[in-house]
Parts: sequence; C-alpha cells; structure tokens
Amino acid sequence: MSFSKTAAAVMTMAMAIFLAPAAYTQEANRTDPAGKQTTITGCLTKSSTAGEFTLTDEKTGMKTMVMGPQSLEKHSANHKVELTGAETTHDGKTMFHATKIKHISPTCTAAK
Repeated sequence: MSFSKTAAAVMTMAMAIFLAPAAYTQEANRTDPAGKQTTITGCLTKSSTAGEFTLTDEKTGMKTMVMGPQSLEKHSANHKVELTGAETTHDGKTMFHATKIKHISPTCTAAK
C-alpha cells in the first residue's frame, strides 16, 4: 500500500471518529426537542383548533395546550389521562407535545 493510500485511509478514519459525536447529538435533539421529558395528568378535551387538545389539572384547574399522536382523539371526551412528553413551541404557542399516553379513567372532573 502506498503512502498516499495509507494517509487517505487514516484521514478518513479520523474524520469518522471526529464527526460521530455530532451526529449522535443531532439525533438526540430530534427525538427529544425540548430536552426534558415530563409527565402531566388531567382531564383531556378537544380544543377549538384541529389537532390541539386541552389538559386541565383536576386539583388546580390549570390548563395546558396539548398536541401529539392521533390516539389523543379517542381520549378527548374528558377522559383522565397521563401524558409524557416535552414542552415545545408550535405556531408561536407554547404546547405540551405528548409522545406517550396512559388512559386512567373514562371520566374526569377538573377543578374550576
């Protein structure tokens, strides 16, 4: 093997090693956009905007705007749910983007 081929192979390996952490970081950011997964529980109802929902805390009455997978729809008739996800900004609004849904009860009474 000539010196130039060896140097090219070493250079290629060095670049792969150097760029690997950057690729990993970009993938991590894509799967968890806000960087912090949290869980919230409350009463889920439809919002007036398609694809958006409202989760109301049973104890405090605090409302959180929610978006997420299509499966949120089947729980949007005031079911009690536990949502896991992260806070994001969508169309200029702060929203909770649910990535996991746990159905707790088919009925829910939120504080007013």
